[in-house]
Amino acid sequence: MRVGRVDRLCPGYIESIPGNGIHDEINTRAELREHDRPLHDLIARYFADDAWRPRCP
Repeated sequence: MRVGRVDRLCPGYIESIPGNGIHDEINTRAELREHDRPLHDLIARYFADDAWRPRCP
């Protein structure tokens, strides 16, 4: 991700931006299971973990 000229002047700038509470490094169920097991278990209770993906007709 590029912020502009600042990232060329200060390479550590991007890493110093605090998270916004919405986006983070957790992208998969496996990562969620390692990071927050109770939340993973709650989601797994209501949403199946299978290969099905929605498709347009």
